Amino acid sequence: MVDKHGVLWDKEKLRLEDITKWKPVTDHGVPVHVGEWGCNNKTPHEVCLAWMADELSLWKEAGWGWSMWNLRGKLSDRRQRPRGRKLRGLPGPQASTGRCSS
Repeated sequence: MVDKHGVLWDKEKLRLEDITKWKPVTDHGVPVHVGEWGCNNKTPHEVCLAWMADELSLWKEAGWGWSMWNLRGKLSDRRQRPRGRKLRGLPGPQASTGRCSS
């Protein structure tokens, strides 16, 4: 995705912005946990899934923990997803069941 300033936000840009900046901390053995994250419900579903897959992959590579919003409310993907559609194909615990709890 290219933002309004012409910056390409791909997996490597996410690595630079989200992982590399924390390296001085993690190099000292401090664990990182991404406490709450998710997409705004106005974000197109395919964009949300692509971003989530990239972030989860990077966090796994970095050894970080994470937890996700409950997928309800305006800061969720719930309204973009057709009824009954699950967040399939994302790495992590839900990948084995093919669904996320909501």
